[in-house]
Amino acid sequence: EFKSTYDNGCRNRTTGWTKLNSNSSRSHACIMIKVQHRDPAKPSRILTGKLHLIDLAGSEDNRRTENKGIRLTESSNINQSLFVLGKVVNDLNKGHQRISYRDSKLTRLLQDSLGGNSQALMVANVAPGVAFFQDTRNTLDFASKSRLVSNKPLVHEEVEQDAIQVDMARRAALDAWRTKKGGPARVGDESKPVRSTHGPNKENVMMNPNIVRDLVRAEMSQLTQAHDRKFAQIQDNTASWMHKMDVRFLEQNKSDVERLLSPEIPVDDEDTDVHSRATIEAMTPFTKLARAKPLISKAKKMEDTGRNDQALDLYRDALLLLPGNEKLVSKVAKLERLMAVRYTPVAKV
Repeated sequence: EFKSTYDNGCRNRTTGWTKLNSNSSRSHACIMIKVQHRDPAKPSRILTGKLHLIDLAGSEDNRRTENKGIRLTESSNINQSLFVLGKVVNDLNKGHQRISYRDSKLTRLLQDSLGGNSQALMVANVAPGVAFFQDTRNTLDFASKSRLVSNKPLVHEEVEQDAIQVDMARRAALDAWRTKKGGPARVGDESKPVRSTHGPNKENVMMNPNIVRDLVRAEMSQLTQAHDRKFAQIQDNTASWMHKMDVRFLEQNKSDVERLLSPEIPVDDEDTDVHSRATIEAMTPFTKLARAKPLISKAKKMEDTGRNDQALDLYRDALLLLPGNEKLVSKVAKLERLMAVRYTPVAKV
């Protein structure tokens, strides 16, 4: 039986001509045999074994083989799978937590043999010619690295449950599900109205609108709770960041803040109020500019809406904070001409 399967696989294997080999393998060959043994004394005990026979196609240097077209594609696939195999062996030797078995079908099939729970044997084929010295060296280097990979062989044993025990377990689960839904434990029990006489399989659950509604509500509740926790975390992080920024600003402008909050300098709560001449002289240029900006912004809005008298007052207040500002002087002169009002700048007391 094995020989028949092996011969069939060899006939299906693809070979082709290259410059270095007239019968070159164009793919890897994999034979997987699974054997099961049932203990006559314990029919429920099953021993399982798998045998993998892998014939790896050799890596190819396309500069030497001069592959083109489909042969070049086949060569690229072979080299890619061998590269992933070498990477897996290196990661296992270095003790990495994540091994990239799934990067290639070859390593996925060899997962049990590479650091798994199976026994593995590697046969390295080398060429005796001097022209193949580098290929022989690369093969032996890979074989020596593969020897360092340690496997942990285990006995694969399966135990089948008794059919009567399985049926009783299913019957108990079915009765518990019917009782939870308000129905009788048995189909023939009419002490309570029967809502459903079907077992809790996936098809019946998805066809019951009440169960689907409960599942959707539970899922939405979990998503809402996760969103609320995330939003609360963002709020906490934002408040902490704003507090740090306030502390940093106060440290950088400590002298200005102390001067503004000193009892000798009165502070008004209104942003658009201008203080006495003494207060203005005590301000730093940064503070004067910070207080003049909202006045100028509000004056522009007043001017756009046609309230030139209020805009003029705001520009004058800003001019007290920023004396000699050419733009403010021109704005005040323009509005004074419009309103025929002559103004002599005098500080408010």
